[in-house]
Amino acid sequence: MTRLLLSLSVALIAQVSVLAAPEDSLIERGDGLMARQRFKEASSTFREAVRVNPDSSKAHLKLGASLAAQDDYETAILEEKTALKLDPQAFLPHIVLGQIYANQGSTKNPSPNSKRPAA
Repeated sequence: MTRLLLSLSVALIAQVSVLAAPEDSLIERGDGLMARQRFKEASSTFREAVRVNPDSSKAHLKLGASLAAQDDYETAILEEKTALKLDPQAFLPHIVLGQIYANQGSTKNPSPNSKRPAA
């Protein structure tokens, strides 16, 4: 019984790796570059992930964050908004957008779902 479960687990893991999105390895590489603060290289890697799968909300999110780390706020905002369009339920693009707007000193462009404080 244990051997059967182990075999099934190995087969399932193999299937998961086969089903992994083609951009996942690029995103993983970009995350490593971000951790080492190599933002320009990370942006290039995330751009490649977007090229591989333009419908990947995660790739757009990561690209936007890497661009924001380089103070390219305009392009970062476009990437975060694209990530939201692709996955309207995602919350991380809202967080990144909020941080970008805070870094810009701007409160005129809050996330569409944010509520303004009562006056």
